[in-house]
Amino acid sequence: MPHGMIPIAPIESSLMLEKQNVPYFVSNAKVGILGDERVPANTFGKMITKTVAEGEKVLPILVKGASWSVIKIDENHSRLILVDPGYIDPQERKVTVSFQNKKPKSIVDILSNETLKVAGGETIEVTVPAGSMRFIDIAYR
Repeated sequence: MPHGMIPIAPIESSLMLEKQNVPYFVSNAKVGILGDERVPANTFGKMITKTVAEGEKVLPILVKGASWSVIKIDENHSRLILVDPGYIDPQERKVTVSFQNKKPKSIVDILSNETLKVAGGETIEVTVPAGSMRFIDIAYR
């Protein structure tokens, strides 16, 4: 997905999300639901797009060129998972990983043990082999 993984959870999670000030949406997959009001898909889609764009600004990592997910290990470490999204047409993917809000001090592919260098402290370019994945550990300053 272009903005990483977007989790889906049961409505019972809403109280926890509200306590943590995390935005969420309720939908029946045909229309959006705000309280007791049904919102047409074209209007609801614009609301979701705007919220995702705002959330993107606070992410520590953005990825272009592959499917991806980041797992926060602790305050100073994350694991980035990059996946070739070509289920029907697997192919080698050129991927750009951008770091924002946190600068990495070390980046290591945990399967190959390759150390990756950050260009200007802000991006790395990596390749995801066709039909494969990469697991990259990131330590922050």
